[in-house]
Amino acid sequence: MITSFILLAFALWMYVFKGYVMGELSLISDGAAYYDHFKFFVDYFSRGIYPLWDATYYHGLPIEFFLRRIGSFNPFILLIMLFNKIGLAHFQSYILFLNIYYLTGMAGFCLLANRLLGHKMTAFVAVVLLSFSSFSTTVFDSYLIFTYVPMIWFFYFLIAFSQQPQRHFFLGMTFTAMLLFTTYILSTFFVFYLAFYPRAFKRISFQYWAFFKNNKIFVILCLLALAVSLIPGVLFFKEAGSGEIMMPSRSGVYTMSTENVMKVDRIHILRWAILEELIFSSYFLDNLRKLEPAVFYIPFFGIIIFCVGAWAVGLNKKLGLFLSWGTLLFLIGLPTTTPIFKFFDQYVFFFKYIRNLHFILWMIILPILVLFLAEQLRVFLSYSPRSRKEKAGLFIFLVLIHAGLAFFVSSFTTPIPSTYVTIVLSLLFFTLYFAGWLRPAFMLALLFLVITIEPFQAYGYFVQNVPHKRGDYLNRTKYNKFVFGLPRGPVDPLPPVFYFSMSWYAFLLQNFDLAVLGDYLSNKVILYDKVERLDPKNVDIDKIEKNFKEQQNIAFVPDSYPADQLAGSEGALPEKSQLIGNDSKEVGLISFGVNHVKFKADLPSRKFFVYNDNFHSNWEAFVDGKKVDLWRTNLSFKGLWVPAGEHVVYFRYGKDWQYALNFSLLAIFYFIFARLIWLSFKSRRHANEKN
Repeated sequence: MITSFILLAFALWMYVFKGYVMGELSLISDGAAYYDHFKFFVDYFSRGIYPLWDATYYHGLPIEFFLRRIGSFNPFILLIMLFNKIGLAHFQSYILFLNIYYLTGMAGFCLLANRLLGHKMTAFVAVVLLSFSSFSTTVFDSYLIFTYVPMIWFFYFLIAFSQQPQRHFFLGMTFTAMLLFTTYILSTFFVFYLAFYPRAFKRISFQYWAFFKNNKIFVILCLLALAVSLIPGVLFFKEAGSGEIMMPSRSGVYTMSTENVMKVDRIHILRWAILEELIFSSYFLDNLRKLEPAVFYIPFFGIIIFCVGAWAVGLNKKLGLFLSWGTLLFLIGLPTTTPIFKFFDQYVFFFKYIRNLHFILWMIILPILVLFLAEQLRVFLSYSPRSRKEKAGLFIFLVLIHAGLAFFVSSFTTPIPSTYVTIVLSLLFFTLYFAGWLRPAFMLALLFLVITIEPFQAYGYFVQNVPHKRGDYLNRTKYNKFVFGLPRGPVDPLPPVFYFSMSWYAFLLQNFDLAVLGDYLSNKVILYDKVERLDPKNVDIDKIEKNFKEQQNIAFVPDSYPADQLAGSEGALPEKSQLIGNDSKEVGLISFGVNHVKFKADLPSRKFFVYNDNFHSNWEAFVDGKKVDLWRTNLSFKGLWVPAGEHVVYFRYGKDWQYALNFSLLAIFYFIFARLIWLSFKSRRHANEKN
């Protein structure tokens, strides 16, 4: 019966946000950016290609950072491909995937709450409270869902394994940890769990050790899979310190630097954290008609539970665990108010790479708060008044609490009617419950109504306030055809605050005439007869800009270029470089893809071949199948020498081992996910047969 009401809650949630499912409402903020990243990946992955380079973004970028953010190895991405296959447009496929993934997380939270609270009805209250809190709105304007879902399921498998050490629980921990390497969130949980449950921790430790001894090979394979899944993140972290890329929105550094670009500028941390998030939200909570994304909100029944529990419920171990753990995380999220963040920032190295402290409020503190409220409700409902005097006192207490909250709501600027209805229904629920007049079905129905009636109206206003016109992100296509000659004109300048760029390309945009640079970049391929070394620490901007403007027959290479190879072709050389157009006889296109481009060349003499797509150390060049030296040319692009005659010039991004690693990881993730489902099904069937 409880399962039916949980499904009803999910169906109501889908109905509330049907505007997104139907394509009537727009993704905003990071939600739009993530749609773009997913579309890019799915478009190519569905054709058997693992994309690593985006040639359309600032003339070329490695996309490993974006792949790590979306979780490119997540098997749930196959849902988007499946929906596309059956005929749904990509936007509808993506939104449907988001909804399913979100509800999967909520299902995990329900199972987790049931494990922690040991009470199905209050677990039901917990999942409905969280589903209709403001966390649900972040699905369409943020990317928290991609962290939240594996985190919740990790905790579920952790608690379940601690209670019943079984293979499918351990495999679930492995799989979710592979999706999300939770750091200080997990470590703080262990600290507080040990403090409140020292005896249980000792018992669990013995259970873990017994399981490991009896399942050595299984555990070793899981740990190996976990270790292998760390490799892409470690490799990107290493790349982030190479100086090739810039991420000034994180680092605050807008010039080339050897600092790791994942390191976050302290200004970002100090400017907006948990306290600022709550202050911002406070302006909306007394008038839910203005509800919009990024406003912290919980159904009013949660406030009622807290007020009732604060007066009538003592602090047991579970409440102490939730309160202490949540309080510590809250204090960590106050960087300017308490010294706790400064301590973590100084002594825990990865804190230097955490950018949005206020996300702790949404992803961790809000679920902990809901579990705290659910446990308060469980304890309160376990009270059994024996005498008429106790019953009368309880009823008076409930009336006073609800009357006080009604008076509190009346002080709001513009309260919505459903808040008052919630107060009345809540009083009715508690009265009937303690009177013993509620049957299970009616009790669940009344609880469902008490929790959802206010957010149902509030989110009606929410969908009116969000953008209804979908953004340009829906019209972007990554299947751009290669064109030798692009329209001439200025390139787009870097915005005042930009997120990601190749370092040398950013240098060009920041220091060169954008019209001159745009005319130069309108030619994807240029042939030169001479090269000249330049000192990257002392760039003569005027000289290079003049070279671009006058189409001089000299390409610039780094000072690491061998001096004995500076000589160009023999004899009299043209003053101008050769611009390759679409009808060129010397250079033609054989194939173009996300990770490669292949040309055919028929040259009368040896030429320095420049491809105006950004250089990166992971690019390799081949002439007639033989690997040749590839140089960063004209500050930011790719260049190599091509001999006279007919040749095939091939540029490829990424090494063979990188593609082998990524496809191997895909196979590992998919296999473990399938195995997890099979073991869970097998365990459930065995339990049913046993019962």
